[in-house]
Amino acid sequence: MSPTPYKRRFQKQIQNSAPVEKLIAFQLGSEQYAIPVQRVYSVMAHFTAHASLATGESLVLHNQAMVTLVDTTQLFPSQQNSSQMAIAACQYLVVCLLEGGELLGIPVPTMPTILEADLSQLETLPAMYRQGQLHPCIEQGIPGTDGSVVFYVNVERLSSHHATSSKRDKSAGDDWVRLQS
Repeated sequence: MSPTPYKRRFQKQIQNSAPVEKLIAFQLGSEQYAIPVQRVYSVMAHFTAHASLATGESLVLHNQAMVTLVDTTQLFPSQQNSSQMAIAACQYLVVCLLEGGELLGIPVPTMPTILEADLSQLETLPAMYRQGQLHPCIEQGIPGTDGSVVFYVNVERLSSHHATSSKRDKSAGDDWVRLQS
């Protein structure tokens, strides 16, 4: 009589897991947002904004390169009614590298964190929700284990929407820039 094979018990368990992506997560107001880590060029502490436009964009100098600083109060729903979210109140700047080589900065009040997310859990936000005042760069959400949602930010859509939606308002003079929605 041969011994009973117990190989299964001692074999290494191979788990089929979905791809995990590292994201840079940041809090704005009561909501959390995330950007893929491969799109983040750097995170700066203590920055100075220069030459603010009427649309809220301004410039920051980072390693001898100009970074376009976006106005988070016009982009993210949790910031639209928040006067405390002024650029001066932000201590950190998430600098993103766009496909065209330009740098785009998102000011945040607290140090961003690293979040690991299962890509299979990314869900497209419902159409009815997106019809509100949600910026087109926020297309998907990641459900959290605690019942929260982390909004996944598409940096390329953020920059392309900004580039095509800003235009000169001739009736208001050359110094005013108006955002079209």
